[in-house]
Amino acid sequence: MKLTKNRQRIYETIFNSKVPLSAYDISSLLKNISLTTVYRALDYLQKEGRIKYIVINDFKYYYSTEVHQHFFQCIKCKKLFTLNACFIQPYEQYIEDNMGFKITEHLVFFSGICKNCQREEQK
Repeated sequence: MKLTKNRQRIYETIFNSKVPLSAYDISSLLKNISLTTVYRALDYLQKEGRIKYIVINDFKYYYSTEVHQHFFQCIKCKKLFTLNACFIQPYEQYIEDNMGFKITEHLVFFSGICKNCQREEQK
């Protein structure tokens, strides 16, 4: 199956986003595409391996599989941030060498308090 125009627009929205997006986020950004269409496209894109999702507080957030990313969510404002650096490879190697696993991918998710919320706490 090919990418329809709506699927392409939804995929581009996810790919170009600096943070994972929920279906509602995508629907809000693409006002002329219904939420039902967004859900169908997300299901298709996931089955095709173009996107993945993480579940945070019972909500799915979608991100592109083309870019290796890790994530942080502020526990105060709930904002998501993408962490671009990855220092996990040595740990992966240790796990493979010492535990006999073959790691094919990893996902790192941190939570805490972002800089803005820390500043607000200090006021």
